[in-house]
Amino acid sequence: MLRMIGSRVVLPCGRAIVGYPHNTEEYRRTARRLGYDDDVMAMCADHDPLHQALARFLGIDDSQALLEAAGLPCDHNIALAEEDAVMAVQRYMRMAGGRVPPGQS
Repeated sequence: MLRMIGSRVVLPCGRAIVGYPHNTEEYRRTARRLGYDDDVMAMCADHDPLHQALARFLGIDDSQALLEAAGLPCDHNIALAEEDAVMAVQRYMRMAGGRVPPGQS
């Protein structure tokens, strides 16, 4: 079975995080709620790069959620808050016609 890659982000330590869209109804509902209709690939392609972009924008050295995804030491509570923030940014971005800043992978 061929899996489509939605995103690839390289952490400052050199570890790559590869995001894949999930073939679940919950994932499709999230895509619709965030303004992607049923385009789960686009939602996935934006998601991890936005973690990195938001951390950089806020002057935070490392995305705690991406560190957690990589199995590296992180602050789990900050990672949870970050996940909420990224999803809110995705929804706002889609509603307002924005896009992920270039160079975030």
